[in-house]
Amino acid sequence: MRQHLTAALLLALVGCFPPTPTPPTPTPDPVDDSSWVIVIEESSERTPATAEVLRYLQASGFAFRVYDEDSEDASPYLSAVGGIDRPALLVLDENGKLIRATGLPDSVDGLKRLLGEVVNE
Repeated sequence: MRQHLTAALLLALVGCFPPTPTPPTPTPDPVDDSSWVIVIEESSERTPATAEVLRYLQASGFAFRVYDEDSEDASPYLSAVGGIDRPALLVLDENGKLIRATGLPDSVDGLKRLLGEVVNE
């Protein structure tokens, strides 16, 4: 009898606690999957806002790469970003032709707006 009472009490207590909510995740908009996005940054200066934009970019379906501006891998793109403040964003077509070079927007909404403009060009 005591085991049944303990089990019933445990079930009653567990039922009293609401389930842990699942945080919302941004739903990416469909994109032109033939485009490439390159981000050139100084990785030691990455802000939380930049990290959020990069997470969205990863979820969006674009093929992309992030390079630290001091890495050898970034060197082919440095001339394209020129004097643009870091982090910089390059959008390339499927043939590697530069479509747009600009600063990385500091919000997901800004990135959506920019990618929408680029994809519709």
